[in-house]
Amino acid sequence: MSSLEGQLAEAQETLAEETRQKLAAQGKVRQAEDALTSLREQIEEEEDAKKTLETKISTLSAQVGLTRHTLFRHCTHASYVYSGYLAWYNVVLTPRVHSSVKFVGLLLATRATVE
Repeated sequence: MSSLEGQLAEAQETLAEETRQKLAAQGKVRQAEDALTSLREQIEEEEDAKKTLETKISTLSAQVGLTRHTLFRHCTHASYVYSGYLAWYNVVLTPRVHSSVKFVGLLLATRATVE
């Protein structure tokens, strides 16, 4: 009977060892599942952050385009104003200045001949 008792004890030890190994393996599986869940959550958070940044980039790009358009419009307006000033100067003011200079020249010449 002692041989049967020895076999029983050996079987129980083997069973206990296999149970410990099974529990250790289940613990490792749970840790791997938790790590996987954590990584999935991190990926989801990073995707949300990426979408948020893409939205901000899109908004800023639109604002830059609008600012560029507004600046171009103002520069174009300033160019038209400057062109208008130049046209006014060349068409209206310059002939008057030249006429005044000619008139003063004539007055001086006439005055010199009169005296």
